[in-house]
Amino acid sequence: MPSFVFALIAVVVLSVGADATAIASVKNAFWRADFAWYDDGVTKSSVLPSGIELLCSGTAHGDGLGGCGDSASATAISANGAWKMTTIDRTGGLVLRNTSGHAFGGVFAFKSRFSSFYPAGSGTGASVDNGGRESADYLTVVDGAGGSDLQGCNMVSGPGQSGRHECRPMPPTFQESIFTLGPSASGSDLAADWRIYIQVTAKGEAADPVPEPPALALFFAGAAATACRRKARSPFRQIRQLSWSKAPSRPRP
Repeated sequence: MPSFVFALIAVVVLSVGADATAIASVKNAFWRADFAWYDDGVTKSSVLPSGIELLCSGTAHGDGLGGCGDSASATAISANGAWKMTTIDRTGGLVLRNTSGHAFGGVFAFKSRFSSFYPAGSGTGASVDNGGRESADYLTVVDGAGGSDLQGCNMVSGPGQSGRHECRPMPPTFQESIFTLGPSASGSDLAADWRIYIQVTAKGEAADPVPEPPALALFFAGAAATACRRKARSPFRQIRQLSWSKAPSRPRP
């Protein structure tokens, strides 16, 4: 029985194999800018004046709340010793177009929300199983009319850094700000631009081809099966089973 247990454990261990994966992941770098009010110095209105059209430009799209926004995510995974890199560079924004035929001397205010990494938490950031032979890094930036946010991790790797390492961003947060555009001349466009830049890199550890785990797993599986069959044919086991099966039963009290 001990030989069978040992062989079974070997099969399980060798079938799992070594885990040597490097991962860098940035989730949802985003920005959003919504019209808040128009102030001409006398009155403040939460509705765009007639003749002022709001458009989204570049990679931005309407957010359904009276403004524009954009977002991006990126992941790099390596488990074979090769460098993997993913880069995203997106530029978008919003445009106020004056088609009214006259000028607006006031200012147009917008409320912006943005984050270079939202939400954070498990499964995000950078991680390696063996810091001595692997590396993973990320850099993410959101920059625009309402402000900027930058987060990144340059993980130290190499001799003396063995073992699992993780680099996570701060807990989920986003920033808010107010920015203004104006005055607006007749027939003019007022624009606010935003940029999302993400770069993630990962280099995992190449698997060692010798010994080959699947082949060893099959060998131990065969050894386990053979040991089981040999024990089943043991005369001692058969005699004990036979004598037990013919033993007279005791009457129940």
